[in-house]
Amino acid sequence: MRAHFQTQCIEAAQDFQSSCIPMDQWNHEKHLMVGWGLIWQKRRETNSSRLNPLDFEALFADFSRTLRRLNESHGVPNSETRGYHYTLTRCWLSVIAQIDPDHPDLSTWFKDPSCSGRNLLLQWYRAEELMSREARLGWVPPSIPYPHPLVYACR
Repeated sequence: MRAHFQTQCIEAAQDFQSSCIPMDQWNHEKHLMVGWGLIWQKRRETNSSRLNPLDFEALFADFSRTLRRLNESHGVPNSETRGYHYTLTRCWLSVIAQIDPDHPDLSTWFKDPSCSGRNLLLQWYRAEELMSREARLGWVPPSIPYPHPLVYACR
């Protein structure tokens, strides 16, 4: 099961990098799968179970650039109100990067709303600040103290 899900994530990451994920399949779960596939590949390249901050920054920049391109290929403008969202992207990649690569059943993690649900980031943010123009266009740091930090997101 684990190997099959890992393969699905890697394939999703490859499709993402080629900007060939159809819009009707580009949902929250696919975003997370792509993130995991890219992070897993970066960990293999660096032969490390954790990303160092420079590797995370490079991965974030590549992911962001490719996400904007994919949005454009779908006819979705990257604007102040639609498309690419800087803070959400950075936070979700941070959450995914903190997953133990030896997690016994990754597919369960990705399907568990308490781990990967859309509202997870509300542990660190108020909804109105997370959905703000400022958060879409740039980094807005978490405003709610939470015992588990967004390690890579906070710079």
